[in-house]
Amino acid sequence: MAVKILIPYNFTMNDEKSIDFVGHRYAGRKDVEITLFHAFTPVPEIDTRNSPIMDKVSRGTSYLRGRN
Repeated sequence: MAVKILIPYNFTMNDEKSIDFVGHRYAGRKDVEITLFHAFTPVPEIDTRNSPIMDKVSRGTSYLRGRN
């Protein structure tokens, strides 16, 4: 019976440990299929409303638009 192993990988130390474990445990076995799945957490949306920095950027761009 074939064994299929799916390992989520997100470049953490625990991910590397799991790859090492599976590699050592199942090395040389022909009936094992190992798949690495790159899992990542998307960058969160940043709310820029009511931000002092974005207010400065908005004022600067509106000034530049008015100079045309």
